[in-house]
Amino acid sequence: MKFLKLGSNPNGQLLNGNTCLHLSTINGHIECIRHLLKFGGNPFLENSLGLTPWNNLSQLNETIELECLQLFVDLNQSLPPADLIFDAIEHDHINTYDYLLSITHEELKSNPSYCSRLLRTALRSSNTYFLERLFAMIPRQDFVQFINLNTFISNECLGVLSTLGDKENHSKPINVIVRIISSNNEHRYCYAIGTLSITADLSWLELERTCVKLFMDHITQIDSPFDYTKSSIGCTANHIDIITLGLTKWNYQDSPNDESPMPYTAAHVQDTLTIYLKGIQSNTTDSLAYNYFIPSQNLKNFIRYIEQNPYVGVYGAAYLQKKALFEDLMRYLERPMAFSTSAKFQVVKFEFESVTSLDDCIDELVEQNFLRTNQWSNEQQSSTKYLLYFANIQNSAGTDVLKLLLNGESSSGTCQKVSYTREEDSKSTIVYYFPSMFHIFITMSKRTWSTEHEVYKKFKWIPFKLENPPWNGLLKRHLWRRMIDINIRENRLVDNELIKTLQWVTNVWQRYNECLQKLSLQDALLGPALFFDCPMERENIFEWLQTKWNTIVAPLVREFSMNKCAQPKPKASTSATAAATAIASSLRANSLEISTPYESVACTALYVLLHRAVSRDCPLTGQEREQYLLNFVGSRLEGSSSSSMISSAASSRAGTPQPSNYCDFVSIQLE
Repeated sequence: MKFLKLGSNPNGQLLNGNTCLHLSTINGHIECIRHLLKFGGNPFLENSLGLTPWNNLSQLNETIELECLQLFVDLNQSLPPADLIFDAIEHDHINTYDYLLSITHEELKSNPSYCSRLLRTALRSSNTYFLERLFAMIPRQDFVQFINLNTFISNECLGVLSTLGDKENHSKPINVIVRIISSNNEHRYCYAIGTLSITADLSWLELERTCVKLFMDHITQIDSPFDYTKSSIGCTANHIDIITLGLTKWNYQDSPNDESPMPYTAAHVQDTLTIYLKGIQSNTTDSLAYNYFIPSQNLKNFIRYIEQNPYVGVYGAAYLQKKALFEDLMRYLERPMAFSTSAKFQVVKFEFESVTSLDDCIDELVEQNFLRTNQWSNEQQSSTKYLLYFANIQNSAGTDVLKLLLNGESSSGTCQKVSYTREEDSKSTIVYYFPSMFHIFITMSKRTWSTEHEVYKKFKWIPFKLENPPWNGLLKRHLWRRMIDINIRENRLVDNELIKTLQWVTNVWQRYNECLQKLSLQDALLGPALFFDCPMERENIFEWLQTKWNTIVAPLVREFSMNKCAQPKPKASTSATAAATAIASSLRANSLEISTPYESVACTALYVLLHRAVSRDCPLTGQEREQYLLNFVGSRLEGSSSSSMISSAASSRAGTPQPSNYCDFVSIQLE
């Protein structure tokens, strides 16, 4: 990567003609392939044997081969050589074959000689899967026009061909699973929503109507999970973009014509019907609305709010999926938006988990051509709009770079400039120029967010409040959707006891956050994504929740409780300190490792949380329940002073002050 950035030629060849891309594919170095392609590596260059990097892929383990192949196609924006699909058959690489067939099937159907060659290759294989997949695309009645009777056919394939005219075999309905899958360039998701029975006489139009009804029933289900409180995400049938069955693909309300194989033929070897919602390729946010359970209109308003305001910031609790959501939204902002008249943005992204110094920030801005050593012209500024996306600002480097950019000097009225002295070279100063107009979008955790610093007062702030929609309903909707998915995929019956237990998990999360507010420990609030991996087997949920509590929740509450106690307090707090000391003595007598009053306060907070959030409505009963709760950190607390400590903490709580430039997510006011 470093050599490429310094200008090394990614297409340089050795004496045998091999390039770096040849060598990377031979060894399956995925990251090397990714960087080489991004810097202009050519996968079609031949070595002295006439082989391109594509030809090396079939020698790899199939999993690595497929990942490398998808990289080649995605980053090189070109179809692979035709011979690769024949290599996949010869090496019995089923997944690779499926992928190649999915991206080349249009050419296959329009090229009889190519189709004939592929059929001959498939007929020679002892694995009948390759032949059967072709029958999902080529009508069996047209099979004879592609095949010479003298073609060699394996015994296994002869058995498949003998069933072509078997009417009884064709009369059995085929059950297919219907799935919703993410659009391109978005974080991947895939959920089963139901099953369809496809008969030999079912038309494409009837199939589409049945599929759409199933989709709308599913949306109704996830709009009203568990407690059936209606709170719609606004998905309709018009949000459907593409439907696929086997290798047949069509746009919603534009079903295939009679020349295509009938649905029964297309479904013969493919047990999945796929729905794609409109996403980035269609300049809409419908796919994101389904994935994140945020109404599409709210997402559009949020995007326009960023476009209309140069400095926008978001803060909220941990585990709110902010990172994934905003990565998807930034991809939308990089494209001209259908619902906006503004030009597209060039997004420059910083991850402050990895950026540790101001020098790192400056280097990245220079590499992205935002900071330059020569002045910007008016034409250059009007052709590109920059959006600086600073993700999870959590250290001084983030504040420093914002101060630098928001306090630039005007230069000739066309751009701004800053003078910067690097930490590693304090003797020289560099003058950098940057556009006079640009946008900044930043995210922060609730713990690090503050408007006390002057630079943050220039931002429009949007808090993600867990007690407000859509965040307060995310967990139960997500668990409900996952339960539907696994019930369909594994053909399970609805389990009422599982539903009750999932409802309890949702209540644990909500009561935990409510109790933290009362204990003035808002910094320890947790978003719903922490619980998204909840098992869908009831007997496994209890151990899973206990592990979450002991490894993540308890250490977090302990840390913030002790930090809060360590903050300077008025002199009138001596009674609380005395109560904490009494509790500590009681806990030491019970062999708990409590060495300071601060630790006793932390233990008290955990005890309160456990009994108000977890113990309440626990599905376990009797001795089993008691034994289960004893395994949680914070389960034991003795001493009469605990109630006074709880009261003291509750009475001292104070709400988080809202800045004057505050705007709620669901009620964004657009200009």
